[in-house]
Amino acid sequence: QCNDTACENGNTTIITLDADGNVGLGVRMVARADNIPVMCYWDKDSWRIKVLACSDVLCDGPTTISSPVSHGQSSFLYTFGMALNKQGFPVISHQGTPGSSGQGLLSILFCGDASCSTGNTIREFDSIFTLDSLVALDSNDYPAVVFWNRLTSSGLCRSLQLLTCHDIRCEQYNISVLTSEMTTFGGIQ
Repeated sequence: QCNDTACENGNTTIITLDADGNVGLGVRMVARADNIPVMCYWDKDSWRIKVLACSDVLCDGPTTISSPVSHGQSSFLYTFGMALNKQGFPVISHQGTPGSSGQGLLSILFCGDASCSTGNTIREFDSIFTLDSLVALDSNDYPAVVFWNRLTSSGLCRSLQLLTCHDIRCEQYNISVLTSEMTTFGGIQ
């Protein structure tokens, strides 16, 4: 926690929110409408995505930590994106269940509450393999996910693509190719 916008004037406070093993890879943080942070990150020891919901703006009060997604050691779940819907519930794009090629399927986790503790659903997209993704929600809470497609016609190259959902749970969607096949990967920021 910084005491000024540039974090330059000292008196900076560091708070450990989760010290349970090798955690904190790929942290994504979003503030709810009341400015209270919600974070998601990778727990490398248990191979899970964790969601941490703070109870106050400084995140120095009680927190709720859940582990809503696990797909085993063959997935690299720390490459994901997060947005909050109008209710303040996380929507997380991630690399899900490994397909026949061993590559993770593009998946979207829809949390059933602010801490992703109950009522969660996952939408996996058959034959859409991803390495990295970011998610955003439009004014109707319809997701849009930009992602690197790991398998293309050559089987080796990647292309940057956009999945645009036409409903809240992404049952109907379109995919647009944003870049042609590429041989290098720089990640999505």
